[in-house]
Amino acid sequence: MDVQRTEFDYVSPRDLSRVPAFAIGPLHVDPPTRTIFLAERKAVLEPRVMQVLVALGLEPGQVLSRDDLIALCWNGVIVGDNAINRVISLIRQALAAVAGDAVHLETITKVGFRLVVAHPEGADNSPDTPDIAKTSRRGMMAYAGLAAIAAAGGAALIGRKTLFGDRADPDSVELVERARLLQLTGEPGTSEQAISFLKQAVTIDPRHADAWGALSLAYLLALAGFTGRDTATMAELMTNAAQRGLELEPDQRDAAAVLAFSRPAFGNYARFDRATERIVRRYPDYWYAYARRAMFLRDVGRVNESLPFADRSIELDPMLPIGWGNVALGHFLAGDVRESDARFEQAGARWPAHGYLWNTRFQLLLESRRYDAAASLALDPQARPDYVPREAGEWNARLAWALRDGDRQALAGQRSMLVEQAAQAPQAAQYNAPLLVMMGFAEDALDSLTRLYAIAGTAPGVAHQTATVVLFRPSMTALQSDERYRALLEVSGLEAYWQQSGSQPDFRRN
Repeated sequence: MDVQRTEFDYVSPRDLSRVPAFAIGPLHVDPPTRTIFLAERKAVLEPRVMQVLVALGLEPGQVLSRDDLIALCWNGVIVGDNAINRVISLIRQALAAVAGDAVHLETITKVGFRLVVAHPEGADNSPDTPDIAKTSRRGMMAYAGLAAIAAAGGAALIGRKTLFGDRADPDSVELVERARLLQLTGEPGTSEQAISFLKQAVTIDPRHADAWGALSLAYLLALAGFTGRDTATMAELMTNAAQRGLELEPDQRDAAAVLAFSRPAFGNYARFDRATERIVRRYPDYWYAYARRAMFLRDVGRVNESLPFADRSIELDPMLPIGWGNVALGHFLAGDVRESDARFEQAGARWPAHGYLWNTRFQLLLESRRYDAAASLALDPQARPDYVPREAGEWNARLAWALRDGDRQALAGQRSMLVEQAAQAPQAAQYNAPLLVMMGFAEDALDSLTRLYAIAGTAPGVAHQTATVVLFRPSMTALQSDERYRALLEVSGLEAYWQQSGSQPDFRRN
């Protein structure tokens, strides 16, 4: 193939960050990202594998011996044949997967290796994918011994020409996908790991709008869960990431949703109502828009209206275990226990030991007075999440049996732990309150929620983690005639929202 000369005479295969993108026939090679690319096919290579490919690619058709490769790619350090054979094998596999028959690696017996381009006339030598500088073999070997001079001189000024034009860096794209898959699980610790991946993604490619949008959404999801981070700092990072995403791509949906939902729903129901409606209209195929709309409607007691939005969210992305759990919860709150059970069964078949599904189903079994089924779920080692200790499952089973038997002494002992949890972490009240009511300690439930809502009213970080859907659980709506329950509707801002919007919660409509 004809190789066009660039302004750089010597390029070290070892220093991948300074090697410009080049083409071998129709195959594009981007050393800084360790990626090879042809049409829609791509592969990311190990650093050493890319170094050897670069060395061979400097002069396609020319033979390099094993000693040449050691000098160029291993800095002269003696390595065994197995190490070289492994790299050669990986190059062959990658070329076969990406380039097919267009480019292949040939072994010249007892001499060395060379790259062969089957159809050199098909090479793309456009300005966006230039061939690397043609370097004589003598020049290559000289450069292997002059790395220090190059590092101190003009080689430091090499500017990478992107192989992909406006496309995102493949490594950044891969990290975004890894983060997305992590977040889909919804398990503890995944938000922090996803944020780490996404921070790497925007570092690799600062102009990757989807990476910035995904990072802003990861911050929002972490903010809405329990986190040890400073929530004010996280909120600022979230906003900055979303704004950067929209600067790069004005219609980036994650970033747009994050800015729309940046203020907590608690106490801002009318604004959140408009925001969720707007995002659903703007992005009709975006799962999170529907999921967030469904969550909001549940939070304001409009459970029946939430069901189509929750269903649509898992139609758009069926690999959302929390989404399935929320669909099941919605049907339960709407009074359709059979449909709720069916959704739990479907979700359990896919994710047999998922924390949110396990915990939510346990509580709903208790609330529907199916105590033996709840105890069986709690004790089933196949259903219990790996990170939940056996003792926690046993505690749940004892609670189910105490409720079944009306064992006031046992319930009083378990009450103490639930009250203490809410005292240490006010957000725990929204999970513990229904249990306390079922156990016969409604006053404790109302006390803990009153304290939580008072704190959430002045602390945005806590407000982000506060969901008022708890007020519409069957055990809680049974208290609707209680003056303190009505006070919770007032202090949470729900009564004001219903009056302003002209809407009503389902329990009043019914």
